Order: sequence, then structure tokens, then C-alpha cells
Amino acid sequence: MRSWLVGVAAVSMMAACGGGGGGSSEGAVSGTIGGQAFTPTETRAVIAGPSNCTVQSTPVNVKAFALRFASFTGVCTALASDPLCELTHSAQTVSVVFADVGVGGVSPTLGAGTFTLTSDPTSLTGAEAHTNPSDPLVGTLSIAFGGAVVTGASCQMATAPQAAQGTLTVKSVTASEITGSVDLTFGTGTDMLKGDFAAALCSPITDVCPLAETGGTCSGTPTCD
Repeated sequence: MRSWLVGVAAVSMMAACGGGGGGSSEGAVSGTIGGQAFTPTETRAVIAGPSNCTVQSTPVNVKAFALRFASFTGVCTALASDPLCELTHSAQTVSVVFADVGVGGVSPTLGAGTFTLTSDPTSLTGAEAHTNPSDPLVGTLSIAFGGAVVTGASCQMATAPQAAQGTLTVKSVTASEITGSVDLTFGTGTDMLKGDFAAALCSPITDVCPLAETGGTCSGTPTCD
């Protein structure tokens, strides 16, 4: 679990390929991370894909976005050197990834809805099938996951990384921002994050396959910013 949580902390920083402006949270989102009060200094999002990938030997078309709630500024550029394996020192971060998966020629999209986070992002068995004709994601599978990481001065884990449980609600996805809300707990439930957000988009990335195929795992040794 530790490896994918390190990846989750980094993958939502794949905006490192470009900037992004504005978009702090709407003020309501706050909680407790690592046993300490947490109100994000900066909230950002990045959209990735669509890309044709192979997940568990199954050809799929994937489009995704990642949210990051951070205790520091410069989220969009913090991981320019390594978007999957670089951490930020002395930081509290919560990352949430949402992916829409098209199978059999169906195109993925990103639309409104409320989604339950899974603890197993690398398995399609945890995905939600969208079959209602009125659902913006009809005909696709979606999966959401996330985690919280608290780092020390040398990017060591100040507390054990915690997988997120709860829900992500997406209200809108536009060319400039993603809005919605989260209602999340971590670990035994002592840590939590809840409230509305408006996350300005960083520059998009083209290839979502590393995220889809590994569940946001850092395959190397994490580095410290």
C-alpha cells in the first residue's frame, strides 16, 4: 500500500508539465491530516488523456483527472523533474484521482456525479459501471482513489500514509477548473477532509497510461523537493 500512496501523492502533480493559475479552494474544504488541522493553501487539478492503454491485459481507453490539496504553493510546478516519484518536504497533501474507462470502443469522458473511492485502484473489479442512460458517463466504467501523505524536512513520512475512504462529488469540469466536494476519512477515521473545492487546471498531460497501468505507483525511489 505504501508504494501506491507515494505515487498517489505524486501523480496528481503531473501538472508539473505546465503552469495553472487561480483556483484556491472555495473555503469550505478542511480537515485533519496527520493529526494536525489542515486547510489547503492551494488546490489544483490536472486532466490526463484520453489514451489507449492496457489494464490487466484488457485494452481500454482512459481519461482521468487528479486533484491535489496541498499545504504549500506551486503545486503545478513542484514535480517538474519527476511527476510520479518526487515528494515535497514538510508538507501535508491529500490526492484524489478519478478515471473514466471506455471498453469495447466506448469513449471515456469526465462528468458530474458522486463516486465512492476504492482501496484497490489497479483492479477493474473495483470500478463502477455506468448503465443509466441519463448518466453523463453512461457506457463506461469509473474508478476513484486517493490518499493522504505527511512529510518531514527530508521528505520522510512523518506519519504513515493513509488510504482515503469516502466520496468524491464532481459538480463541473470546464476548460479552466474542476469543482465539487469531498467527504473523506483516512486510516482509522481520525484524519478527515470535507467540503467544497474549486481546483484550477494545470496544463494537461497526454499519456494517462502510466497512471492507469500502475494505479499511480512510483516504480523507482522517491526524491525530495
